[in-house]
Amino acid sequence: MSPQTKSILVDYVNHVPLYDDGTQRLREALLMAVASPEFAVQK
Repeated sequence: MSPQTKSILVDYVNHVPLYDDGTQRLREALLMAVASPEFAVQK
């Protein structure tokens, strides 16, 4: 993951409200990472 993508991801996740024990932040981070173009692989 490029430093720019990582920075965008961290900034986004830091703005997710912490209503629970962090589960929602984890879900959001995983979704953003998996949905990023850098994660996608064409076969």
